[in-house]
Amino acid sequence: MSQVVHHMCWQDPSLDQLCAAVKGQDGQARLNLLLPYLHPLRNRPDQHVQASSVINMSLAVEPMQALLQHPGTPADDRADVLTLLGNTLISRAQDVRGTGPASTVPESAWPRFRAILEEADDILAQAQRIYPQHPGAATFRLSAALGLGVSSDEWWSRFETARTAQPTLYTAHETMLTVLSPKWYGSDEAMFGFGRQIAEQAPPGDPVVAMLPLAHSEYICAVQMGRSRPDGPSPEAARLHDEDAVMAASWKWAGDGTRPAPPHPYALDAHNLFAWFLGNSRQYRERGRWHLQQTRHRISGPPWCWLSDEPAQAYAQLHADLGVD
Repeated sequence: MSQVVHHMCWQDPSLDQLCAAVKGQDGQARLNLLLPYLHPLRNRPDQHVQASSVINMSLAVEPMQALLQHPGTPADDRADVLTLLGNTLISRAQDVRGTGPASTVPESAWPRFRAILEEADDILAQAQRIYPQHPGAATFRLSAALGLGVSSDEWWSRFETARTAQPTLYTAHETMLTVLSPKWYGSDEAMFGFGRQIAEQAPPGDPVVAMLPLAHSEYICAVQMGRSRPDGPSPEAARLHDEDAVMAASWKWAGDGTRPAPPHPYALDAHNLFAWFLGNSRQYRERGRWHLQQTRHRISGPPWCWLSDEPAQAYAQLHADLGVD
């Protein structure tokens, strides 16, 4: 198979060009390139969130702070900069915590981790006060809340705020499913219930139906971590229970496979999830093969990151199993 493309799971040449343009640039240059790119996306919430997420702005903290202090900065730009700064601080907090289980985090790291997240959350709330329906600010406040551990009512309030920007906002749904997973604040039942409900209620042509196969990839992770119910089904039994529902979700989004799925910023993420789930099913391997072809060798995070320490190998193995070049 062709070389796997990491960290660029989209089919947007303009975003490819932006990523190439910022490579090797300092923080000020990155900000100068990203802000104008975001301007025409303000009425395209999924695309706006995606572009706000993929550029590493850690070098741009001081330029962002300087722009926020300038009295002539337009309100829309101010909201975008606050959102970028808040998301950058979330990444900084994650670096402090590390990627391992909570039990592996040094006690000395927790106060700084929480302080950075609280600052990020406050900055994102400022963006929402300027622009209440800012999709990035609302989505990233869900991410901040993962570490802050807010109440159940607050979780749902933040999620519904994100949905005012767009009812099917992909990353907001992805984060909410993570919240409801047993490895965070939920349970197997809550996570699968959410995934099934979204798949059933989403409008035709929207890849947010991929929350159902995403729930299954999260379940594998929870089982591996020992966070799922001890008496719960095996991942394979859970898969068999939902095979027909996932196939129906695939058709609801992408149709019969005689033409490409409707364009969407997160289409390749969804294709990766459906390819993994259906490509390993007993009944729908050919449909999984079609989804895998649509990924265009661009690999997503989930499900592959939960399946192997070498996600690209798991992705390549499915290509081999299904006979996809």
